[in-house]
Amino acid sequence: MNNGGPTGDVHAVAVDDRGVLVRGHAGARLSMLLHGRRVWSFAVARDGRRLSETEFLIPWPRDLQPHLHGTADLVFLDVGTGERLTARASLGGGSGELTLTTERGKPLALDKHGRLQRTFDTIPAEHRVNVVEGILAAIGLLDDHGVEAFVTYGCLLGAVRDGRLIGHDDDADISYLAASQHPFEVIRESYALQRLFQAAGWRTVRMSGADFKVVIPQEVVGARQVAIDVFTSFRREHELLMMPNVRTELPDSALLPRGRVTLEGREVPAPADAPAVLEAAYGPGWRVPDPSFKPAWERTSRRRTTGWMRGERRNLGFWNQHWSRAPGRGPSGFAAWVADHAPAGSLVEVGCGRGEDAMLLASGGRPVLGLDYSPVALRAAGEAVAEAGVGTARFEHLNLYDTRQVLARGGRLAREGHAAVCARMLVDALTEDGRHNLWRLARSALRGSGGPLLLEFATRETRGVPGGRRRDVVPAAQVARELAAYGFIAGEPATVPWTGDDDDPRVQRLVARMEGVSPDVRTQER
Repeated sequence: MNNGGPTGDVHAVAVDDRGVLVRGHAGARLSMLLHGRRVWSFAVARDGRRLSETEFLIPWPRDLQPHLHGTADLVFLDVGTGERLTARASLGGGSGELTLTTERGKPLALDKHGRLQRTFDTIPAEHRVNVVEGILAAIGLLDDHGVEAFVTYGCLLGAVRDGRLIGHDDDADISYLAASQHPFEVIRESYALQRLFQAAGWRTVRMSGADFKVVIPQEVVGARQVAIDVFTSFRREHELLMMPNVRTELPDSALLPRGRVTLEGREVPAPADAPAVLEAAYGPGWRVPDPSFKPAWERTSRRRTTGWMRGERRNLGFWNQHWSRAPGRGPSGFAAWVADHAPAGSLVEVGCGRGEDAMLLASGGRPVLGLDYSPVALRAAGEAVAEAGVGTARFEHLNLYDTRQVLARGGRLAREGHAAVCARMLVDALTEDGRHNLWRLARSALRGSGGPLLLEFATRETRGVPGGRRRDVVPAAQVARELAAYGFIAGEPATVPWTGDDDDPRVQRLVARMEGVSPDVRTQER
């Protein structure tokens, strides 16, 4: 995939533990080959840090870092010019040969989202045929219920280019034209179609109001499970919107009646005007392969579809990766502090992660509701509480960047009535709008009980948290001012050591109460 013209020459490439140093043309797009196989693609200027007028350092992706031990001769292919440059790698102090495989020796590569996966170019041809069989099975189920679906995005692009699945992709995409134009009715239709797949025994994951993922059982397509994104396309006045974020003035006739394309030797349904649809999605350079391609969605289009269909998903990928890799640590000292300072009754922990603190707080029979943004964290929390048999702890999803969801959840919490709300290392992990939604949520939950809001957050900017994400550190005085705007009076913060595993040596703990509920608000010491 390509969204630009020629990239120019790359003069030199060098490799060290920091990443890849490129000297030459800033517009180059490179694929790194290990043992002749693509494992990573990047755009120099977009993904790198400028060191000088002609030098860029492209850091190693997070998913690659644990594997960078050993030596290898790496090849860097300029996808625009075909130029190849080699670099000898000796990384991580390893003396053996650098490899990138599963525990069973199956080759891995980074997909378009930067995740280490079995991409299509790492699986046998017969398994790629299984993927297409899965696509046909999914489209056939929708056909049986009067919905004309067709391949889109990467599947359509690969089919039109050379009749094959794109090598650096790892899932399949289909779409359909919704019967309604109103966003609410579009969402209802998408949910109804999701229930059809569930009734057929296929696992589904809701991605937004207008798209979901299905995983077709292995018995349907053979040895390899197939993940397929089912995207909605819908008309809104003169515009055609194709989830997730494509907005175009193409007519409905660009989609229906369906055409046909060949993919891995099988004919599959396609949009009526496939080239026009591909240009709307990828730009005029769509015919030229570019494994480093990332869509530059128009801001207004992204905001519109986000508002209608999906809510804000800022940093969700980071937190899912973080919780899938972070080691279990058990309950924190903050949990014991909350237990000492929270009155009797039910408690809400916002940003509960894997639920280790919530389970400690619930171990004496206290009802505890843990809320978190990451489905990975919530799944781990649910498994842990089931194994431990802590029946008074429950875990549910909350997106603090979706104000509508926050207001709805706040109404529920107000009806339920809770004695306290707590949040550990969350204030400094949120941007400003997320923090304000945290204060809104706490106000709703505590207005009836007058209970405390108990916080722990970083005191200064750190070099990073595990995984490299910088904290958005806010002074305690600013936190107090923000809380005051939502009706809270904050006590003086207490600074305490922190026993976490990153480099932030001190945190602050703060207790706030609703103004007018408790006139005696004092600093809570550890």
